[in-house]
Amino acid sequence: MKNKNLAYLYDIKTFCDRIFEITADLSEAEWGVNWKQQDIVHYNFVKIDEAVNRIKNGDPDLANRIPEIRGVIGFRNKLTRE
Repeated sequence: MKNKNLAYLYDIKTFCDRIFEITADLSEAEWGVNWKQQDIVHYNFVKIDEAVNRIKNGDPDLANRIPEIRGVIGFRNKLTRE
């Protein structure tokens, strides 16, 4: 595996960890009114998508080993259009 891909995978994990951390103690009601945290989560999903796309475009074999790659990209597309 290329060093770039390891870095992208590490980035994806880091962004996921940030999302979990920022949302861990939020109730659904708090989430609905907390635009700062919503923006942070949105930003991290965008960064996840960028890393996934770099893997997909740079190493299709690795991308094929990520079971939910299309779901990640589709979710980000849906998120940015709503």
